[in-house]
Amino acid sequence: MTTTFNFSEYNCLNIMDLVYSLFGLDLDNFNNLVLFLEFMICTNVLGYIFFCSTNKFYIKAFSHSMSLEVTWTLIPVVVLIFLGMPSLKILFLSEILMTKINISLKVTGYQWYWSYSFPEFNISLMSYPNYLALFYRLAESDLLILPMSSSIQTLITSQDVIHSWALPSLGFKMDACPGRLNYYVLSSNLPSLHIGQCSELCGSYHSWMPIMVEFTSCSLFIEWLKNIL
Repeated sequence: MTTTFNFSEYNCLNIMDLVYSLFGLDLDNFNNLVLFLEFMICTNVLGYIFFCSTNKFYIKAFSHSMSLEVTWTLIPVVVLIFLGMPSLKILFLSEILMTKINISLKVTGYQWYWSYSFPEFNISLMSYPNYLALFYRLAESDLLILPMSSSIQTLITSQDVIHSWALPSLGFKMDACPGRLNYYVLSSNLPSLHIGQCSELCGSYHSWMPIMVEFTSCSLFIEWLKNIL
């Protein structure tokens, strides 16, 4: 099975195309909608300000407009409703995903490495930065392998300070707080390799906390579990 990895997505200024996760696609579409509405609102407001500042006769004759008052009261209401519907859809989708869990993964942050464990299999591994890897500051000593097309309940915590486990290409980011267990669903629809880093300042070696996750078939995932037993 071929694992895809597009490094150009990490080496550009554009927003990542979240094609690997169904939930990520919804977030991507919602973000595009918000940016479009922001652009339209900003363009219209600036255009109206420019029109008023250049038309001196209009400004002198203008004192009050009931239609304008109604317009700039109703437009924000319509915009909020327009944004609220897809936002509620994403919220309910995340709740539905939490009810269809196939496997659990516990992620624990330390200064400055990650620990991964699978409670169902009583398996755990420590993953340290790989200083000699091809991807500078982006590779771990032990690659985390997960099954694709599965809903993975990801439990995230920390043993010392606040960390943040983030995989931008999947639209996933969750804080790891000491004494608190945060959880969310991680999934990928395609065999793929994803990289990330700790996204919360956690000390002098904060930049040396890479994350590398590979999604593959269930059979290869089981073989990997057998090898690390």
